[in-house]
Amino acid sequence: MKRLFATIASVAVLGACWGAPPNESILSAQCEALFEGDARTMSRITNQAETTLTGFCDCFAAQAMKSPDLVDTYKDVLIAMNEAKEDGGDVEAAAERIEEMTRDRSITTFSEDDLEGLGDFFQDLSVDLATAGGTCPA
Repeated sequence: MKRLFATIASVAVLGACWGAPPNESILSAQCEALFEGDARTMSRITNQAETTLTGFCDCFAAQAMKSPDLVDTYKDVLIAMNEAKEDGGDVEAAAERIEEMTRDRSITTFSEDDLEGLGDFFQDLSVDLATAGGTCPA
């Protein structure tokens, strides 16, 4: 009987493993949504990081998962950025709006430092991807 339950549990766990883990998928999707339609940012990603938007965002998500303490913060920042971007404008304008909202405490789930940290993460990742010829570093 124990073996049966162990087998059922194993099948359930393996069934959930198709594709990226949920947080990784969320980070990648939010990243893509943020940069889609922003021609300036897209050209920086494709030219500087030497990869596609999907390649960049998948790599970002995989690298972010290596810092579990930052995953929820990055998700919160990306979701807020995407909401701000929906009001019109590009990524830079959305970042400015979110920065103002962290200062006036309209947003309390993350800080201005967290926003800047994500920007630094993206910049560092672009350099790492360029160094690796567009391949996500291990």
